[in-house]
Amino acid sequence: MFGIGCHVITGLEAILNEVKNKEETQIALENLANSLDMTVNELADNIAIVGGYPEFSNEVIEKLSELYNDKTVFMDDIQSLKKKIKYSKNPLEKKMLNKQLNECYKEQKKTNTRGGEKDR
Repeated sequence: MFGIGCHVITGLEAILNEVKNKEETQIALENLANSLDMTVNELADNIAIVGGYPEFSNEVIEKLSELYNDKTVFMDDIQSLKKKIKYSKNPLEKKMLNKQLNECYKEQKKTNTRGGEKDR
């Protein structure tokens, strides 16, 4: 009986930690998708396969799609990439980061033009 109670408390603590870190988790998942050069759907499918939760896949796809299309995510990525480029001492890493930065700019431009908006 005591062991079951401990597992329940541990589970509740994990849920509370997950809620606290929800935004960080979403950002981490987006960065993971970018770093693995995967689409949002591919990442969600891989998470579902590893976790063994097929219904989890649809939820993850929806959440990651929202994040992927959100302008603030692009701006955060752009700012963090600029900072990494500035402080990087490895020329190969700088080149890779510049590529990622250009991709972020292209995605941001696509998102802006799809909605009928213009940057300027």
